[in-house]
This record gives sequence, structure tokens and C-alpha cells, in this order.
Amino acid sequence: MKHLISEFLERLCLKNKNVYLWFRDDDVGRNTLKLKKMIQYFDCKDKSILLAVIPTLIDEEITSLINNNDRLMVGQHGFSHINYALDNESKSEYPYSRCNASTITEIMLGKKIIETAFKEKFLDVFIPPYFEIDKHILQMINGSFKWYSGWWTNSIVGEFVFINAQIDFVNWNEINTYGGADFVELQLIRELKVLEKSNCYSSIVIGIVLHHEYCEEDSYKELDWIISLSNFHKNLMIISPTQLYDLVTNDKVVVNHEDNID
Repeated sequence: MKHLISEFLERLCLKNKNVYLWFRDDDVGRNTLKLKKMIQYFDCKDKSILLAVIPTLIDEEITSLINNNDRLMVGQHGFSHINYALDNESKSEYPYSRCNASTITEIMLGKKIIETAFKEKFLDVFIPPYFEIDKHILQMINGSFKWYSGWWTNSIVGEFVFINAQIDFVNWNEINTYGGADFVELQLIRELKVLEKSNCYSSIVIGIVLHHEYCEEDSYKELDWIISLSNFHKNLMIISPTQLYDLVTNDKVVVNHEDNID
């Protein structure tokens, strides 16, 4: 699988097409050993990562840890990361059944907590738990955040900018843990194919979402390999979350454009 990805990158390079990778770690709250390990890993690699932080779980320890590390940026990950979905709804902290004013008040309280704790490290991004937020609730918080980050394709829908993750290290459908190298690499190949087939775009931004509590030794070995790609392929670059918004709103990057949220 790895040699196929190298071949893809070489073909893309011949076409002057670039690949930008970035990292996001979800479900950040308490300062656990596994979170410390992930932060230490990115420190050693001298790479930045966007931490999806749950407002109700932060304390002075985690706040200090993040604020004293220049490689860590912060997004708001819901409010308390509780699944409120009814039996007929997808797992979500913000399903349609919670579409009311008190839910919006909760989201904005969470934003205030994050802003107060992390100040300029907060990138004004909302990251819904379980990758899900009802479209009506999204409309109700329109203008409250600069951008949003969930799962699947990057898109600009009216006034909303979605800079999502397309690769997940965790296989939620089958084993609820690290899915293995082939699982990760097939997702990367899928995204590279999108760029290769495009006649309109010269680059693609690909988000890789991690969940530190599910990361094992094999997870870090795969991360080692992904990061090493930038040493051998000049058209693959690993970027900081602070660069994302300007890149994705550039008309040369693969983005879906739609008029309305349906």
C-alpha cells in the first residue's frame, strides 16, 4: 500500500499538484498519560496539531499544558461531549431534538470557557462531537465561529466554511480502535485520487483525525511514516492548523461549493 501512495505522489508532482496534510486530536479534556504521549510525539516531530477540547472537562493542569506549548492550537469540541440523540437519531451532542435556544446558550458558554482559557490559541473553530450537528442548530450559530471542522469533504456552504478531517485512525464501524496501516492508507489513497482526477484544482488539504486514547504503538509507527513522506515528496507538505483557513478559501484547493445547508 505504501508504494502505491508514493507512486500517486510522484504522478501528482509531475502535474504540479500539491498535497497539504494537517492533524487534529479529538476528545481532549483531562491531562491523561495518553494525551501527554501524543503531545510529546508532536513535540519531537516539531509539528503542530489542533486539539478538539471539551469545555466542561478542562482544568488548570490541561490549560497550562496547552498554553505553554507553541505547537498546540485549540478548537471547541461541543460542550460536555454527551450523546443526547434519541433512538431514531444519529449519535450526537447536537441532534435535531435539541434544536432550541438553551442549546445555543450552551454552545456559546462553551466558547466563552475556551476563549478565556486559551485566548489566541483558540482558532475560533467549532468541532462537533461524534462528527454530527443538526443543520438547524448549525444555522442558529451562524456567524458565531470563523469555521467548522467535522468529517468528510472540505466545503464552503454559503457563509459556512467546513475544514474537515478525511482520514481517521480509528475504525469506529468494526473494532472501535486503531484500524491498522491498510485502513489508514486506503483513506489517503481515496483522497489522492480526488486530486489526481481533478481538472480544476492544483492542491488538496487533507485532515487526519486522531483520538489519543485509542493510539497504540502501531498508530505512532504509521504517523512516523506519514510524516516522513514530506521528506521524500516535495509536493506533500505538513501544515499548521493556523494555515488552514487561508488555504481552504483559496480557489485552487479542492473544495465543494454549495449555496445552502440542506
